[in-house]
Amino acid sequence: MAFKLSSVATLNVELKRVLVEQIEGALAELDGGDASLDERIHECRQHLKRVRAVLRLLQGSLGRGRFRRIDQAVRSIAAGLAAARDSAALHESFDQLLAKVEPSIRAPFEERLAKLSSTLFQVEERAAAASEAALSQHGPLTAVRAEVLRTRLEAPGFELVREGFRDSFVRGRRALRRVESDPTDERLHSLRTQAKRYQNQLSLFEPLWPRVLRVERQEITRMTEALGDDHDLTLLEAKFREMELELELRAFLDRASAERKAVLRSRALKIARRVYAESPNGIAKRFARYYEAFRASASDGRAVATGSAAVAHDDAAELDASS
Repeated sequence: MAFKLSSVATLNVELKRVLVEQIEGALAELDGGDASLDERIHECRQHLKRVRAVLRLLQGSLGRGRFRRIDQAVRSIAAGLAAARDSAALHESFDQLLAKVEPSIRAPFEERLAKLSSTLFQVEERAAAASEAALSQHGPLTAVRAEVLRTRLEAPGFELVREGFRDSFVRGRRALRRVESDPTDERLHSLRTQAKRYQNQLSLFEPLWPRVLRVERQEITRMTEALGDDHDLTLLEAKFREMELELELRAFLDRASAERKAVLRSRALKIARRVYAESPNGIAKRFARYYEAFRASASDGRAVATGSAAVAHDDAAELDASS
């Protein structure tokens, strides 16, 4: 189930297809599979983020009441899965943080760090929390699927999403300005949320001009990954503050985290300033033109295919007549 637009149908039909496929993908992850429960919950949440990115595109067409109802339901489901996933993410963040520290600096703390890791990340408790979270969200997600299936999207062209796409970009620019004025942990997380939504929307629109949009989407992915790692470190720092740690070990962890976050934030903001350099009206007009060209190319392709079939039929008829 590729999270991409296809040229075989109008935009309203395609977006409803994408929404249903992503919800069903999330349900499939909750139902089970070969991957670990942590991995399935992660994938389920990725499906839900894509659903919310499409809903944001459609907010004007859905109407404020319906948009808020569906979006809030999806957000609540994702929040219900967050605690189980956050525990796994923090373990990964802890390991990655230590991997960035010079071995010679880390060496005096190795034994204490191993003990800290086993205390922080107890696999059995995490598995139980993940299992309970997965089971509790199946019913609400099934209800969201039913609501989406009942929804009618009337407008077939880019006007269906122009307002929502522009609004998403405005929210990202606003989040960046707030970070530039005061880069708090909360504001950086807000920037990541908005950028992740825009990243998913670009993934959806990538077929409009793959060679160009793929590069932009990949850069935004680098930005959101850096901001995601920064957020995980913020959560990890909060965990450390809850614990009684030796002063020397606490100082080591604080310094390592601060140095890593400085690198991640610098990387993310360099990309963010370029991503949000365009005006909201300008980007909405640009993508509207991309979509028009995309649909025109699809129509041209169908016309060529139809013409080729007609020529082949005429050629066959001539051969029959001459034989």
